[in-house]
Amino acid sequence: IIFLAGETFNELGGSHYLMIEHGLKQGLPPRLDLTREKALHQFILAAADGKKLASCHDLSEGGLAVALAECCIKSAEGLGAEVKGLESVLKRQKELRTDALYFGESQSRVVISVKPEHQKVVRNLAQKQGVALYEIGKVGGDALILGDRVRLTTREMTSLFENMIPNIMERK
Repeated sequence: IIFLAGETFNELGGSHYLMIEHGLKQGLPPRLDLTREKALHQFILAAADGKKLASCHDLSEGGLAVALAECCIKSAEGLGAEVKGLESVLKRQKELRTDALYFGESQSRVVISVKPEHQKVVRNLAQKQGVALYEIGKVGGDALILGDRVRLTTREMTSLFENMIPNIMERK
């Protein structure tokens, strides 16, 4: 089961998304709340110490969508992910923009995966540390599926990643 841990804010300033999609290098970068950061790290450490995490990936450059793609690309088994629970994040965070959810680089967030039998313990650990936890999908298949917006096979993503520099060089 895939979870998003931490809160997402409408912080696109200085983001990779803003630069690539809109050609802008401006705005305030995401703010860092040290209390929130400490709580997240305590949650991750407790879950890791209890061997409850199957994976954990930070959400930095590129945000959630990029982190999920990286997880799929780095999967030794070529596993994909089906993410259908992002509506729950948008409902609980009413002012949140969809582009900020997918590509925002808000601090103190990670995407984790856990085996189904560990989800209750992980939820309790997050609640104990005061970390927001959203169930957003499940690991499996051979493609990254983000609702009805994105469907890329792990093979396609890996090829795009591995050929990025040659493809850019060919365009110039």
